[in-house]
Amino acid sequence: PYQQRQNDLCLRGCVLRCSRVVVPLVWREKAIEMLHEGHIGMSRMKSKAHSYLWRPKMNADIER
Repeated sequence: PYQQRQNDLCLRGCVLRCSRVVVPLVWREKAIEMLHEGHIGMSRMKSKAHSYLWRPKMNADIER
């Protein structure tokens, strides 16, 4: 249950999964746009995203 793991999953109001920020649905498009602005290539972009963020189907969204 969430209440038992609340302190493990949240830090300063951010929901975390294994030290990566879980991107809320309303911010997903903006997060992908910001990654694309760096023009660092697909592999590096995915690596950078997976270092800091978590969300379902993130690779598919980056590849669009």
